Parts: sequence; structure tokens; C-alpha cells
Amino acid sequence: RLRFRNMALIATLLSSPLMATAGKSVIAIVPFTHTVNDGVSQFAARNAMEIVSDVIAKSNRATVADRTKLDHLAQEREIEKREDFLSSANLVEQGKLLGAQYVLAGNVDSADVTANRDERGQAASYAATVVLSLKVIDIETGAVAGSDKYEVSSGAGGGVFGAMLSFAKSPQDAIRKALGDVPKKMTPFVMRTFTLSFSIAEVSESQGDAATKVLLAGGSGAGLKKGDVLKVVEIATLEVEGKPLVRKKDVGDLVVDLVEDENFSLCTVARGGPAIAEKMAAKAKLRAVPGPAPVPQKK
Repeated sequence: RLRFRNMALIATLLSSPLMATAGKSVIAIVPFTHTVNDGVSQFAARNAMEIVSDVIAKSNRATVADRTKLDHLAQEREIEKREDFLSSANLVEQGKLLGAQYVLAGNVDSADVTANRDERGQAASYAATVVLSLKVIDIETGAVAGSDKYEVSSGAGGGVFGAMLSFAKSPQDAIRKALGDVPKKMTPFVMRTFTLSFSIAEVSESQGDAATKVLLAGGSGAGLKKGDVLKVVEIATLEVEGKPLVRKKDVGDLVVDLVEDENFSLCTVARGGPAIAEKMAAKAKLRAVPGPAPVPQKK
């Protein structure tokens, strides 16, 4: 029989930024910058940021933090220099303000628009090519968790030939059409950079010194379902040659028995029961992440 759950513990978990997202990472997306200071690049940076934010929000891998505080900070400091704004130290500081685990920065390296002109010399249509760079910083370690770069074009591509085959009637429309390819290109990057990670709320059942069932802080909101297999790892940060490195040590395996609601699931411990119980008692930092099927234990 399940023992009575600690309601204060659950309330605390639900109120924290990480647990409120049911296993999803909280990502702070800072205002995108642009290498060339012109109107076209500014427009591309604003639109690229909105598109990237939407892709992450729809990925079911992360929750995008409220940018109100960050926008205010940027205005106060009048951050204009690309090098300063994209430095890891500044990004970590900004992410901490929003209670995020990661901070994502983007830069429009170039935004080129070409006009196709008619016989009177008037622009009849436009084509655009945009090069966008993304960088993700892990707030806890300050290390780069991932980076990627995309070159996207409207219509048949950039340049005069692309403009001839484009139906974009303005430079802004051509930029929007080019950026329309970003979601497809960046989805693999989002999937490999932002993995689902769940905390163990409590050991629900034990047999001797081994945990047999645990309550997981993750449910339908993160797409968990009965039968899903999760690997339990212990997270530790070690400093090696002056650099913080994250170590993930294997502890055991879980199988989801019951998805209770969007925030919690009951799991059977398939492997590592004694180690999970011991580390939970010691308040070690344990996380459950999607993993392979557990190896059957010898009886």
C-alpha cells in the first residue's frame, strides 16, 4: 500500500520553475542580435527570435521563460555590442534572472535582399537569404550546451534569379519567407540539446533497503505514458582544469506504471533500488531521463 505523500513536498515541487514544467527545461531566450546594423537585419533578428521561440515552445521539450524582466534589463543597460551581449558570462547572468536552466542567444550573421526590377526599373519582387546562428548556454556550468547555424532563402533562393521567381512584394516579406524554413532546420537541434529530465519526488514503496516504487515529477504534460522506460542518473559538477564539467553517473532504471496527471507519474524501480533509496536519503541530485529498456535483474 502506498504511504501517505508529503503534500508540502509536492507543493514545493510544483512551485519551483523546473517542476512546474513537468520535466521540461526552462529556457530564457535573449533578444537576438545582428552583425550588420541596418533595418533589414533588425527586422530579421526580431522575426527570427519569434520563430525560434515558437519552435521551442511547440517542441514539448522546454518551456520558454517570461521575457518581461529581460527586456527591461536590456533597455536599462542599452546593450548594443554583439560581442558583449553574446558573452557566456552575460548570458548566464540574464538566464539566472529568469530562473532558467538554459539561455539561448541568436545572431543574424547576414540578411541579404535582392530586388527583381521590371522594364521601368521598379522593384517587382524580392528574394532574401538569411544566415542565423544560435548558441545555448547551460546556466549551472556556464558551458556551451549546443550551437547551430542555418542559411535559409526565400523562393528559389537569394540573388537576382531567386528574386525573379519570388512572389515577395517587399524586403520584409522576402525575409519572412526565408525564415519560414528555420523550424524544419532547427528541430533536430532542439531535440538533441533539450532532453527531458525529471526529478524523483519521493520513494513511494520500499522493500528492505531498496526502493521499489517512486513518484516521478513528470506526467502527461511532458508526454509520459504507461510503459515508458527512464534511466536514473546522479548529476554532479566537477571542476577539471578550471572548467566545470557535468558528470552523469548511472544509478538505475524506472518503468512508468501510472501517469497520474500532467505533473506526476508512479514508476516501478526495475534496477538500482538500493542505490536509489540511498541517494534519495542523502538528497543527491537524481534525474530520470529517457533511456533504453532495462536489463532484467538476476533473481
